[in-house]
Amino acid sequence: MRVPVPKYIGVRYLRDNMHSLIERLAMGEYFVILRHNHPVGALLPYDDLIRMMRMGHEHTSMPGTETDDKEAESGGDL
Repeated sequence: MRVPVPKYIGVRYLRDNMHSLIERLAMGEYFVILRHNHPVGALLPYDDLIRMMRMGHEHTSMPGTETDDKEAESGGDL
């Protein structure tokens, strides 16, 4: 899996350029959202999110990595 290099953008840029950012996400770009120069979120292509979720699920289903049933149902502590 390639390691993406995200572009850092501010909340105002996100708000003003949402349409073009969605197009750029579709092309595989990653973004870190900054509020007052502190990271508060990230945007990544949906396919990459699904891949990461599957990788996490595969890890938790390996022997010795069992989780509490309530945690597994809720998706963990996000």
